[in-house]
Amino acid sequence: MVDFATQTADPFGLGVIDDDGIVVTDIVGGPRREQVEVLAGNAKYIEDAVVNLRPIEEWSVSYELRVGTLTVPFGALLNSAYLVTSFSASTSSDGYPTASVTAIKPSAAGMIKAYPASVTLGIGGGFGVVEKFGMTSASSFISTGVSISMLTAEAMHETSGDFETAGIYHYGFKQEVTGEAYATITLPGDARLTDSDTREGRDSWTTYAASWWRYLDAI
Repeated sequence: MVDFATQTADPFGLGVIDDDGIVVTDIVGGPRREQVEVLAGNAKYIEDAVVNLRPIEEWSVSYELRVGTLTVPFGALLNSAYLVTSFSASTSSDGYPTASVTAIKPSAAGMIKAYPASVTLGIGGGFGVVEKFGMTSASSFISTGVSISMLTAEAMHETSGDFETAGIYHYGFKQEVTGEAYATITLPGDARLTDSDTREGRDSWTTYAASWWRYLDAI
């Protein structure tokens, strides 16, 4: 028998299945494994020589933000077990904001070394372009988007194939933002412009787009 709409619970604890606040729309994930293999002198694999490396689970959860704020931590434990590796969100003038969070769960929470500062990003819910990340325009926004990139350091245990205790560390967090509007976009003071475009066409509105980034925790 096939199943339909059988989600049970958000592993990250950020949203809910059966409510109209921060709604979970998709969950995918499970164990991830790498193996070390050895060939014998007769070119046959040695079964007992296989070693599992970096045992983790990886999960991706998508959300639709009706009301409330989706707040995601970076470099620290999420729901006591997970570490966020990827985050993106978008808004549009014809829908509710959506967000996607990917995180890993190592064999033990102690494998994660916490970043020394609190680094979070909150995305508010509501219909339309409700998150502009400090951008302004004299006319309406069409859409906005945001993603977070980061650097990763890993330390492996000498014999187990697993990570060292406190051997997974995320740092160097950058917020990358895009926006599109019907008038020139003004960026926040700490934004570093990537590109800025004016788009004109015979059968289209004149629109303005900008891409930029900023550090989330810099000196």
